[in-house]
Amino acid sequence: MLAKLLLDDLGLPADTRIELIKHRNRRNWREHHPGPRAKIRHLGAGLAHEGPFAGRLVALSGLEPELRLMAAGLDPLDVVSVTSRLFDPAGAFLGHLAIMNLHPEGFDDLDTLLGAIAEVTSGIPGYLVASGRYYHFYGRVVLADPDWLDFLVGFLMPCVLVSPRYIGHSLFRRFCTVRLTAARPYKPTVPTLLATC
Repeated sequence: MLAKLLLDDLGLPADTRIELIKHRNRRNWREHHPGPRAKIRHLGAGLAHEGPFAGRLVALSGLEPELRLMAAGLDPLDVVSVTSRLFDPAGAFLGHLAIMNLHPEGFDDLDTLLGAIAEVTSGIPGYLVASGRYYHFYGRVVLADPDWLDFLVGFLMPCVLVSPRYIGHSLFRRFCTVRLTAARPYKPTVPTLLATC
């Protein structure tokens, strides 16, 4: 699905580079410290950022085989994610994919969630991907840095669509990530297309 978005929907040249990273599959800080009191007691750990990540720039023309190769060589506790950053063949930054890791709260149905995504993105068309417990959004647009910041802010402001920690990590690292592979026990599901929006 990622290759379709990049090559078919966005029409990017096949020699455009995208970044794949591998990282440890583990419970996150919020899961380790449920409730406000636990978070306050472990505030210092909540300020830590994972990384640097082991990754590589991959030409879009070889994305699927490279993903399979990376996945086959993983430690059983690692996963592969894609970052939002796009580069030209010489390594110059081109822009960000409009990707987001969603942790929606209080939504009763899929249509309401899709409506909220459309509202915060000002109608960016895209795909909603089921990641297991939550969702990913893949927007069909490439964002310049200022627009990418606006995209993050749009998802953060309603307080019911994303984890503020995800936005914090994305701002700190200067890119968003969404997972592409699965690993037990915490991320046992390979993300799959749920809806077009």
